[in-house]
Amino acid sequence: MFRLATLNDKPAILQLIAKYIHPNHVYVRRSDLFEYDFACADKLNIAVIEHDGSIEGIFGYFFYNYSLEPDIGGMLWISSDRAQKWSPLAGIQLRDFVLRSVKHRFFGAPGANVKTKIIYETFKKRWMPMEHFVCSLRPSSMPDFLKIRLEPLRMPKNICYVSQIRDFDEIKMLDPDIFYFQCPIKDLAYLCWRYFDNPFREYLLWRVDIGKTNMLVVIRIQNRGPHKILRVIDLIGKPELAADAISAVYHSIEGHYCYLDFVAAGFMADTFFELGFAGVDFSDARVIVPNHFEPFVAESSQIHAVCDSGFSNVTMVKGNGDQDRPNFC
Repeated sequence: MFRLATLNDKPAILQLIAKYIHPNHVYVRRSDLFEYDFACADKLNIAVIEHDGSIEGIFGYFFYNYSLEPDIGGMLWISSDRAQKWSPLAGIQLRDFVLRSVKHRFFGAPGANVKTKIIYETFKKRWMPMEHFVCSLRPSSMPDFLKIRLEPLRMPKNICYVSQIRDFDEIKMLDPDIFYFQCPIKDLAYLCWRYFDNPFREYLLWRVDIGKTNMLVVIRIQNRGPHKILRVIDLIGKPELAADAISAVYHSIEGHYCYLDFVAAGFMADTFFELGFAGVDFSDARVIVPNHFEPFVAESSQIHAVCDSGFSNVTMVKGNGDQDRPNFC
């Protein structure tokens, strides 16, 4: 039986996570993080496979906005051995149950396993390999774990005015049109939940004014030993201005950060390369730009996203799902 979960299902769901992902998974250790990500009143934004009172599969989802027909994404997908024995497509059926049961306009998120590509393509979904852009203001002093050729990041091509957003009311002052330049469409409630009020991650939100338009850049500082790295987790606004906005923020932030990176799909790579960003060549083992820091993995690792077909201006960033979820907290 497929059904939507309630908060009473939390213990059984955490047991399934412990069994099929890891007994020390962050959700198992920190059920408050699990509830922050999925709880909604007495319900959970999770669908389950249930058999004889036992939960044998889960599929989590979240809302990019809270309109009458919202955009949604998925994270945390498990199908037990028993469920797969009953039906090899039990996990796919559970995902389809969510898409039938939860009213939405668009579905998409990063984090798809490359082994599932053929399944998604069979169901006419769009497969999106994500790029990894890297830049530095001082490429001559890179940490030993970074293996990529960099040149100094250039200033934006356009005149940019940068200011840090420290109060949520300042987000409300942004031009509302900027949320419609990309798909999925995000709203203020999503930004508040995902970034501004997040008690498990500290995000820095920056407003960049370029001409008559606003851009919103979301950054997190990643520490690795003595090194500090700027990671762009989200960007809202015109995709063609993304490189300018990120460069403007990097040049404006005080302090020494050895490099900045941005994992994304759907943005114009040439606009990044023109400013001195480098792109990770995932086919070259000599190029090492770590993507995972909790735990640290000293190798390049490409993220893949999947989404509904037939939508224009689709972009994917690390923040669109669980790719920036803390593992050590």
